[in-house]
Amino acid sequence: MQDARIATGFPSEALIQQGYRLLHAGSAAEAMQIFSRADDIAVVIIDLAEAGLSLLNTMRGLGSGAVEYLLFCDRSGTADAQDVEYLTRPVSDAGLIAAVSDAYNVARMQRFRLAEMQSLEESLAQFKAQTQAAISQLIARAQNGHGAAAPHPSPAMDDTGLAPFIGDELNRARLREKLFGPVGLRHSGWMLLLMLAEAQAGGSELTIKGAAYSAGLPLSSALRTINEMCAGGLISRRGDVRDARRSFVALTPLGRSLFARYAASFAQQK
Repeated sequence: MQDARIATGFPSEALIQQGYRLLHAGSAAEAMQIFSRADDIAVVIIDLAEAGLSLLNTMRGLGSGAVEYLLFCDRSGTADAQDVEYLTRPVSDAGLIAAVSDAYNVARMQRFRLAEMQSLEESLAQFKAQTQAAISQLIARAQNGHGAAAPHPSPAMDDTGLAPFIGDELNRARLREKLFGPVGLRHSGWMLLLMLAEAQAGGSELTIKGAAYSAGLPLSSALRTINEMCAGGLISRRGDVRDARRSFVALTPLGRSLFARYAASFAQQK
């Protein structure tokens, strides 16, 4: 089950079948109650016919910045909110699933980056405290007329345990290059292949934007790598019939076959 919750007045059995957990709200007030209580909501779908943009603005003011919003409206509705995707009636199951999947991947990457920033801030605070303590000890020793004690030499690193790990990593890199070419050795290419394989295994499809955010890559870098892999026959790209601005990417039969060979090679060695 995907770790996402969607507060919405728009029911969809298709989303439940994809493994999403739904939190239904019958009104804007009920939606705010759910939103304020739950801290793991990743995607919110707002029906503009019932709630309007005021609910979006209120939620954005209370949210952590790691929540993506989708606005559901009539074709005649006007778009006043920026950086928000609109779903117009009637929306197909495939269109709804694609939009939610894209938004979920963006929210997941935002949460990952926020967690990284928090961890970095904690590490910096700990380093600062340790540095201040060390300086205080040096000052105290100097005032007492004692020189700083020489640090004990650290034991030499035992490299014998690294040899098997290094050998495995080299073998994996050589096989990736043999199967996928130079793109398989680059971090950007390998992360995109992994994200596309994960989506395929889960029965879903990624947009270019969703694939880029899932792989943790800038969109421009992801586009260059995707174009290269399309030219090499590893992945395919198709346009969204409902939105000409959006394209989906997936592993080709060749890409799936090479990925299976890569996985099988290391499974046999274990």
